[in-house]
Amino acid sequence: MVPRFRLADVDVGRRGRTLRAHVDSCIAFRCINANACKECMVSVDGRTRYACAARLTPAGATVGPLANKALVRDLVTDIVPSKENLRAE
Repeated sequence: MVPRFRLADVDVGRRGRTLRAHVDSCIAFRCINANACKECMVSVDGRTRYACAARLTPAGATVGPLANKALVRDLVTDIVPSKENLRAE
């Protein structure tokens, strides 16, 4: 059973952690610490937001990966700037 929250009191990151814990443990996203690491960027209703800071509303929201970044999996995108990317090509 998924815990119920008042939507206005929940950020995208907390909702994602709840879904991963209670619905699908395979969901991939970044959101570890509230507004500390700056790695939890996602698209919320078409705008780039930090998952730890973007608040959900009773009207709902569409959450997706960043459109201009390489998709790693689910909501996780490669956010390392290209000059800093040390992976072998």
